[in-house]
Amino acid sequence: MRLILKIALLSVAVLVSGLVGLGAYLGGFRGVTVSETEEGPFYFAYRELRGNDLSGVGTITTVINNELNYAGIADKRPFDVFL
Repeated sequence: MRLILKIALLSVAVLVSGLVGLGAYLGGFRGVTVSETEEGPFYFAYRELRGNDLSGVGTITTVINNELNYAGIADKRPFDVFL
């Protein structure tokens, strides 16, 4: 009975120390610095997609990307909003 208890306690200790080590490796115990800065200006180019069929989102994003390329706008990132 005592051997089973020792093995169980050792297993729990190894598991807990492994989880604490993993948390330390992933940065779970580091401090967080919050800062506030001015960003922008940002401009949005969008088109609405009527209805509930979301299969057209990729098509609209591609069309807007092509139009922005044609207009000479190079620095852009896609931003799709789903309701």
